[in-house]
Amino acid sequence: MHTTEELAEIVIRLSQELLDATRCGDLGRFKELMALRDSTIAEIEACNVVSGDVPQIRYLLESAKGLNDILLRGFEEERQKLVSERASLKHASNMRNAYEQNR
Repeated sequence: MHTTEELAEIVIRLSQELLDATRCGDLGRFKELMALRDSTIAEIEACNVVSGDVPQIRYLLESAKGLNDILLRGFEEERQKLVSERASLKHASNMRNAYEQNR
């Protein structure tokens, strides 16, 4: 059985590994890490008694949240790039179709 502080340390480690998996583009590893992190967070939430240094636990979990925010910003940036690429491809396709119709 882990202390709450140990679980918080695991959450932050898994959050960092999620960032690394994202940077490498390893979707399988990302999904595996998400499942592990989610189950660790669920274990923290299920704890009836906090065990460990409470300020340290708070710091670790806030740091993990910061890493999560970095992940979210990265995903949003990638989404915006994909939307932009899609718009460019659609425009190019429309131009090609117009060209072919006017040959």
